[in-house]
Amino acid sequence: MGCFRRIDEHKNDQRIIMSFGEYISGINYKVLDERTMRGSAGIMLLLGIIAYINGFILRDFIVITYISGFLVLNFMIGLFINPKFSPTVLISRIFVRKQNFFPIGAIQKKFAWSLGLGYPLQYLSYHFFFYKMRPTLILYACFV
Repeated sequence: MGCFRRIDEHKNDQRIIMSFGEYISGINYKVLDERTMRGSAGIMLLLGIIAYINGFILRDFIVITYISGFLVLNFMIGLFINPKFSPTVLISRIFVRKQNFFPIGAIQKKFAWSLGLGYPLQYLSYHFFFYKMRPTLILYACFV
């Protein structure tokens, strides 16, 4: 799969920064690197596990708020600016830098990231608008 090359026809175009995915030769639609996206998802899963353990086992709910805020920021940068500049993608790119580019459709990932933005945004909105409720009830409301 190392035969794919990135097309640099829009090298000087400023709109390339505000784009979700990139065109490569041989494929007529925008793509992202599968390995980088999976690494980013693994980092976000690890953060979610840390938040879950702190919330349900250790009963320390403030950590969930910080991790949710980071995930909202991460998804917003990825969706509205460019996934290349998202913090978890930057970290995962370090881990997969020696692997070949493996293209996947950017439209599907944009849909998945917009779904992923929903949960931490829902938790933060419940936390800020219903802050007098018990944090356990807020978490259970998010799972429903």
